[in-house]
Amino acid sequence: MKTYRKLTIATIVTLFVMLFQGSMFVNAAQYSSHCVSFDWPDGTYTSTKFNYDFGNKGQFPSSSELIVTDGKLRVTLPANQESGALVSTSKIPASASYYVGGTFSIPSDFTFGDQNDMKLPVGLGGGTCAAGGETDKDNGWSARLMYNGMSGNFVLYVYDTLRAEWGRIFNTGVACIPGTTYDAKIYILRNTANAFDGAFTVWINGTQVLNESGIKWSNNQVDCDTLIMDWFRGGGGDPPSVTTYGYIHDFWWNTADSKPAAPTEINIAIDKTATASSYDNSTRMPSKSVDGNDATRWSSTNTDPSWFKVDLGATYSISHVKLSWQGTSAYGKTYKIQVSNDDSAWTDIYSTTTGDGNVDDLTGLSGSGRYIRMYGTQ
Repeated sequence: MKTYRKLTIATIVTLFVMLFQGSMFVNAAQYSSHCVSFDWPDGTYTSTKFNYDFGNKGQFPSSSELIVTDGKLRVTLPANQESGALVSTSKIPASASYYVGGTFSIPSDFTFGDQNDMKLPVGLGGGTCAAGGETDKDNGWSARLMYNGMSGNFVLYVYDTLRAEWGRIFNTGVACIPGTTYDAKIYILRNTANAFDGAFTVWINGTQVLNESGIKWSNNQVDCDTLIMDWFRGGGGDPPSVTTYGYIHDFWWNTADSKPAAPTEINIAIDKTATASSYDNSTRMPSKSVDGNDATRWSSTNTDPSWFKVDLGATYSISHVKLSWQGTSAYGKTYKIQVSNDDSAWTDIYSTTTGDGNVDDLTGLSGSGRYIRMYGTQ
């Protein structure tokens, strides 16, 4: 039995196993809307884990320490450093208008330092200058919520065709106060070709605070392809000399004025400890199947039986396992899905003798354990 296996939530041709539990999962196939809430088990997650759940397009720095506690994602802003988190996806369909929103909190001991601004976790944009700093007004645009150090208020930071090198600032008049939770929503109406007929509206905690028309976002009508979930210091001046934290409760976008419901499944296998009966070379070790990288994989030697196992780190209820074999050229015909609490006594929750390759999407399973494995005999 020579099989190629991958733990992922993407649709690729290598084997993948999806282990689901909890109530947070970003469904990358649901292109009409996105919603992520952080109802994960408390703990520390790598940037790979988060980026992976956001359609594998995220750009959290690899050094980011992402801690979930009480349903909130804590993002670290290290002392004496600019620090940021940008999530982007190319899976947003072309639309005349968009809504983006999110809830975040600023701890009471939060320190802004003497920097002029700090980008905050609600924004979107498109093209080559969505993130900031570029001078190309033809091929990019963005709008993001920001703390403005000169006024102490929330502002909308806009990259459009009327900006200079950096973005334009629109003051909301709402003070940004540590120790407060904020819910923000932005509406973007894109301009038509060569016209100043775009617009934006901003709400904070349910109150409309900005409403601007006559906006020409970009000369070339660049589509929206970037979601900005940002904690980032910038704008000159020195960052604080102490480490501070920001909390993101949820983040969403939609083409309608409504917050989409968060999907109910989470891939709990990503970044967990994986082992196997064998692997055929050091570039295809078991750990490669849980690294969130679609370009890597685990591959067994041509031996029966073969097994692949994941230590989930805690006991979970398992209801859904999905295996995508390498087409019909390398797959398991006879195999079991098993769970265990002690990595010794195993309980079958699924078995087959008629596997035919391609995709096995196993739903309605019932079992629990800290360990889960695929045990194949043919």
